[in-house]
Amino acid sequence: MFDRHVIPSVYSKHYQQSAKMLEQVITRNSPWQSLFSVQASLCRLLAIKSEIGISIRDAYHRGNVEELAHFSKVTLPELSYLAIRFMDDYRVQWELENKVFGLDVFDLRMGGMLQRIRTAIHRINSYVEGKVEQIAELEEELLTFDGLVLDDGPRAISANLWHTIATPSVIAGV
Repeated sequence: MFDRHVIPSVYSKHYQQSAKMLEQVITRNSPWQSLFSVQASLCRLLAIKSEIGISIRDAYHRGNVEELAHFSKVTLPELSYLAIRFMDDYRVQWELENKVFGLDVFDLRMGGMLQRIRTAIHRINSYVEGKVEQIAELEEELLTFDGLVLDDGPRAISANLWHTIATPSVIAGV
C-alpha cells in the first residue's frame, strides 16, 4: 500500500546502516541489550520489507521469471525468518518491561504479516510454475496511500494507525 511512496534504494540502505549501528550499540550497553536488539532486528527486517514489493513488481513487469523464483525461494523466506527473529526479540523485551496483556495485539499483527509473506510466495510460485498467467495484484497501477497525486516527487504522509494501513480491503462494520 505504500510502495508508491518509497524511494528505491534509499530505505533499504538506511535500514541496513541503522541495523549495523544498533548492533554495535548492543555490546556497549548491556543493560539496554533487549531494547537495542529489538530495534536492530526491526531494521534488518525493514531493510528487505521496505522495498521488496517494488523489486518484485519490477521483476514481474520485466518478465524476469528467474528473479521472481529467487524472491519466492530465497528472499521472501529470509524475510519470514527475519520477521520471526524480530518477534522473538520483541517478545523478550515485552516480557521484561510489561505484563503479558497486550502482546496478543503484536502477535496478531505480525502473524498477519507472516501469512502475507506465505501468500506472496504461493502467488509468485504459481506464476513461475505456469499455474496462473498473471499475478493480478501486480497488474494494477500503484496508487498513493492517500489518493493524492505525487507531482512534486515523494512527500511525507501520516499513516500510523494499524487498522487504517493493514489492508485496502476494509469491510466496514464487520
